[in-house]
Amino acid sequence: MKRIDSRNIFLFLSATLFITLCFSCTDSYNKSSYIPQSFSFWVDNSFRYEGRANYTFYNDTSHDLTGEFHTENFIENYLTIDFSGNTYLQPGSYPMGYDSTTHTNINICYYSNGSHPYCSTTGTLTITSIDTVSNTFSGTFHFIGNYVGYTKNITYGIFDNIIYKHRL
Repeated sequence: MKRIDSRNIFLFLSATLFITLCFSCTDSYNKSSYIPQSFSFWVDNSFRYEGRANYTFYNDTSHDLTGEFHTENFIENYLTIDFSGNTYLQPGSYPMGYDSTTHTNINICYYSNGSHPYCSTTGTLTITSIDTVSNTFSGTFHFIGNYVGYTKNITYGIFDNIIYKHRL
């Protein structure tokens, strides 16, 4: 009969404990704090793009929101959003350009091929929700963008749970 060495028992128990810990631990803390972000829009009702926020900052002093949103093709087709007002960002619908009623200024540009900015001339940005605890906002948008006499119709724009950082 073969004798069991104490080193073999230690190695077996260590391996069993390691495997048990690896497969029994959950990532529930990280999963509960993870916020999925989504972003999509259509160009001329022909091409749908989706992606993520590259950066989004909110300045508490000047009440400006600035963001850059990239599609799958990182450098070719992306959007920038600039929102400014004289109060904190609130849910609501805002027309493109300066609105004397709400004292807001909205500008969205769609960059085609990475360098042609089709900037908003008409359209609406709607903020549907803002969570100041998790620093996220959601909403919709549509606009007609103009670039040296050419236009692009941006429709069905949706952004959901976009995380923003505070800047002074």
